[in-house]
Amino acid sequence: MRRFASVGIALILAAGTLVPVASAQQASGKTLVMGFSQEPDTFIAGEGNEYVTAVAENLVYGQTGLVSIDDQMRPYADLVTDVPTLDNGGAVMVGDGADQHLETTFRLRQDIKFSDGNALTADDVIFSWKLSLNPLWSASAGNDLESKYSDVVAKDPHTVVFKMMSQNQARAAGMTTQVGPLVHPFYLYGLPDVVIYPSKRLGPLVDFDPQNSPKLKDLLTSVYTRQPVGAGPYTLDSWDPGVQMTFKARSDYFRGKPPIDTIIIRGFEASKETLLSQLQAGDIQTIGSETLDVSDVDAVNAISGVKSYVRAGTTIEHIDLNQEDPILKDKQVRKAMLYAIDRQDLVNRALAAQGQPLVANSMIPPISPLFNPDTPNYAFNPDQAKQILDADGWTVGSDGIRVNSAGQKLSLKYQSTGSALRKKVMPLVKDYLHAVGIDVQIDQPPAQAYFGINGPLRSGSLQMAEYADVGSNDAGNDAVQKYAIKNIPTAANSYAGSNYTRWNNSTGDTLIAAQINTLVPANRQAAMNSLQLLMADELPTLPLFFRPNVTAASNRLANFKPEYASQGYNWNVWEWDLK
Repeated sequence: MRRFASVGIALILAAGTLVPVASAQQASGKTLVMGFSQEPDTFIAGEGNEYVTAVAENLVYGQTGLVSIDDQMRPYADLVTDVPTLDNGGAVMVGDGADQHLETTFRLRQDIKFSDGNALTADDVIFSWKLSLNPLWSASAGNDLESKYSDVVAKDPHTVVFKMMSQNQARAAGMTTQVGPLVHPFYLYGLPDVVIYPSKRLGPLVDFDPQNSPKLKDLLTSVYTRQPVGAGPYTLDSWDPGVQMTFKARSDYFRGKPPIDTIIIRGFEASKETLLSQLQAGDIQTIGSETLDVSDVDAVNAISGVKSYVRAGTTIEHIDLNQEDPILKDKQVRKAMLYAIDRQDLVNRALAAQGQPLVANSMIPPISPLFNPDTPNYAFNPDQAKQILDADGWTVGSDGIRVNSAGQKLSLKYQSTGSALRKKVMPLVKDYLHAVGIDVQIDQPPAQAYFGINGPLRSGSLQMAEYADVGSNDAGNDAVQKYAIKNIPTAANSYAGSNYTRWNNSTGDTLIAAQINTLVPANRQAAMNSLQLLMADELPTLPLFFRPNVTAASNRLANFKPEYASQGYNWNVWEWDLK
């Protein structure tokens, strides 16, 4: 890995101790320092797994796609002049019968340049779409929208048309049961999970054949990963691995040069205590949500000139229950388990968020427009849990653990990683369940083994499996990934699906397909409402609580609007300013 020379002398962090040396103060103009406990792992957008990677990519690339989302999860025109919809005529149905298909026209802004000086044009959009279709592209999209296009064509250098497949085209592509044209609620975003890459820069790396070139796999180790070219508001000036990264504002950025001249990301592997000390000393101006949680809010607010920001977030802590397990395939057992868990107590004690309304009654966050407020809440009721188990034939044995008529104990393996949060949550859940006669054995394998291809989630050996889902800006698309039958991990799909519960429910699958394959908002809402009621009855997953996004920033930082979803708290960094 190539090591880049740093600007000035770096700040060295050692086990919570600050060693002050010349650093950000030497930069000319306004300088902002962002503190992180992680280091970006790549600059191939969509490939990285760290939150700090999304933050760094926002500086160089801006957000993904042509239309982006703001801090309220609302779409806004980013690289285009307007958001195309069916209502405003930007998207239209073309053709008749089995050849009818949806065409969406995006009009690119004509003042956008990549950081290498080349203009962003329709050719770059088409190149990026084809790049996402290459089977070797490991930074694959989080939804199937890109594969639903039959073609993406340029009408002129600044106008690009996305054509979805007709019924005939879909059937020719192997979707033999498709009725009507393919559609997707994300049509107005164009390429919601794809960065627009500079085709002139990346083209030679893939022999100008982004969709088929076998050289694409080499991109992840190319110089581009450390010398990225993007259309965002900043350029990467230097990267001293393990120390810091320095970004410089672009004077030719299409929205105008950002008010902050230099942004530094540093603190890699630093502890929370170190970063809070730096924040108090004024050495850094922000700390991200990958470091902080609600238990830190009071400490942050106690620092003079600093404010904490708490957003409900789309990340949900939950327990997946294997629907193929002999015990857990019984819906009554699953219901009793949820009644037995005091989820508000979990919020109070594990998150130190006394009384905050974070309990999850659905896998859909309340901030989502697709949330059904009529979803049953399963309020903590251990007596109800006991009654359900009694009626279901599980009687209390001499040791306090229930057994069925066949003499089988109600005993389950409860797995997750050994993170600090799980070490708090899992013993509490164990105690709640033991109180109603359910025995659980806690197992905390390393994260790599837990989430790996041979781990309990993907292999199907789980019984109870706790982890967090980081939701996107669209809960309906998340439902496809998490609960569609086609996404049950199997050898046929290389164990790549995310339906770890093995929920194989035909009614649920019909509702999931209905909401993702309609462009009528009322129809989509109706399908999602029914899906949430069905899941509340079936309970393939026990929702625990939503994990809020907690960030901290100096009061000097203007226009700081941290996000609800996971697109990076600097989504609007071009308008940040230091007072």
